[in-house]
Amino acid sequence: MMEPGFYKISNEKYHSGAGVSRSFLWRLETETPLDALIPVKETDDMKFGNDFHCAVLEPVRFDKEYITVPEDCLIGSGKGQRIRLAEFMEKVETQGLSILKPADLEKIKRMREAVFSHPLASELLSNGQSEISGFWYDPVETDILCKLRMDFIIEFEHIIVDLKKTADANPEHPFFKNTAYRLGYDMEAHWYLYGATQITRIEHKEFKFIASEDHEPWKVQVYPADEELKYHGNLRCSRAFNKYVECFRSGEWPGLPPEEVPLSLPGWVRRQEGYGSGI
Repeated sequence: MMEPGFYKISNEKYHSGAGVSRSFLWRLETETPLDALIPVKETDDMKFGNDFHCAVLEPVRFDKEYITVPEDCLIGSGKGQRIRLAEFMEKVETQGLSILKPADLEKIKRMREAVFSHPLASELLSNGQSEISGFWYDPVETDILCKLRMDFIIEFEHIIVDLKKTADANPEHPFFKNTAYRLGYDMEAHWYLYGATQITRIEHKEFKFIASEDHEPWKVQVYPADEELKYHGNLRCSRAFNKYVECFRSGEWPGLPPEEVPLSLPGWVRRQEGYGSGI
């Protein structure tokens, strides 16, 4: 259990520790409580996102620990390939290195370059702390520990910054806005601002997303969370947190409803066949 406050701890320690997180609340909001109890398995897309975060937020560590398999260790590189590969893998294991595909490493470096070439994004990331975890106890349910993990915080301005990779960062297109709702970015903005306020007793109001495209020409857009987004995140977090408290107190984490549910036609079939129009 963590005492209330901010900590510089590893991603693994944060996720394996106790506390109600935004991601858990999002799952309670979008799935059943029973689903929310199942640990999330890291996908290739999630791993790429984590690697990209490390490249931007911890660049020294990334350049030191992330590598690709040398060409002289690949199959067909000539006599002694297996020996060289074995020596390389031993180095990876002993030094705790992470192996990336050459294409992924190049893509991540191009995305990082784009972020730091963007005037607003680079300014936001120029003076603060990255990968900070925070813990606090809910002011009403005082025995329930809550937690957050911020990508970046500008402490003296009380601004929280979150880095997102995306297929389309263009504000003229609906893609990022739809993605933000579907993946609970509104909940994230509220939860992090609320948590930082609870921990510091200083009101945190500003939350900004840096959206970085994962393909050429590597466009970047900064999105401040507006009041409507934060308000909606508050509603969803409150609803999910109340659900958590109910399950936590009762010890029951229900799945699907026990009663019968009538099976009806899909909406598109009803519209296509004219049901509900008097026919």
